[in-house]
Amino acid sequence: MFDDPDTSALIQGEAEDLGIKYLNVIAGGANALAAKFPFTDLQSLVAGSSSFGNFDAAIFEKLGFQVTAVTPPEPYEALDRGMIDATQMGLAPMVSMAWYEVAPYWALDGT
Repeated sequence: MFDDPDTSALIQGEAEDLGIKYLNVIAGGANALAAKFPFTDLQSLVAGSSSFGNFDAAIFEKLGFQVTAVTPPEPYEALDRGMIDATQMGLAPMVSMAWYEVAPYWALDGT
């Protein structure tokens, strides 16, 4: 939307009327799971993970994960350093932040 001059002008015009200035935009969309090890389903992801990194610990603990709380900017480094071995977030931001470099196994999670 921001790359198209017509759409961008509409968005920026509305934002200006509301006193908003966009500094950065990351697309959202579908969520995905990413891991440093191969998995075929949620059960194999839980079984293979010694530390699942996510900010929503209670949700993932109920699914059986041992969760290490990490905020959205932290997973790349946490995966790279071995602090976590799997995580979940929006697919588009994960791709734009190159998490595939440190966690090559991915699956859409259905949300």
